[in-house]
Amino acid sequence: MQVKKYGPTQKCGSVNNCGDTMATNNWVAERVVDCLKDNPKKKGPKELQATLKKRYSMEIPYDRVLKGKMEELDIIYGKWDDSDDLLPTYRAARERVF
Repeated sequence: MQVKKYGPTQKCGSVNNCGDTMATNNWVAERVVDCLKDNPKKKGPKELQATLKKRYSMEIPYDRVLKGKMEELDIIYGKWDDSDDLLPTYRAARERVF
């Protein structure tokens, strides 16, 4: 009995070279937290994508890196909707100072 293998091997963007680990948005967010805390505005998705590829030998799609970055920024700075709720508090604190 022989096993035949047809076609090229799959090069899925969420599979690393060492196994079959899936890179979810949460996984990306956990891995980019150090890069974003240092300088969040200077690190775009392309730079983060290159960093993840270098560290983990993974080809991660651009949109997954972008979603992971946005998720981590929400964790670091809070969500935009929550900041709208804090505007009255900010205004009151500002009026006390000035």
